[in-house]
Amino acid sequence: MAIEPIRVGLIGAGRNTRERHMPGFDKVPGLEVAAVANRSRASGRAVADQFNIPTVYDNWQELLEDESLNAVCIGTLKPTTAARPTASAPSLSTARSSNAGR
Repeated sequence: MAIEPIRVGLIGAGRNTRERHMPGFDKVPGLEVAAVANRSRASGRAVADQFNIPTVYDNWQELLEDESLNAVCIGTLKPTTAARPTASAPSLSTARSSNAGR
């Protein structure tokens, strides 16, 4: 049986995310960065093109509605509450919702 990849969405894709997180994500077997939401659709598209990320959202709210994502990396200084496991780069903390174990 094939193992399903862990699909991660990026909220914020600034320099730290591009230079630190993306190289690290590339080294994790079974992890796929599947979506990005950045300050603008154009900047999100540029990051998506650079890293072969298939989906670009106009805003973080749309990204969080994507039920195909298993986790979200918040690479912005303004973290938000999510209904999925999240990793916030500025605080280096993990927040989990009550249904994170599904």
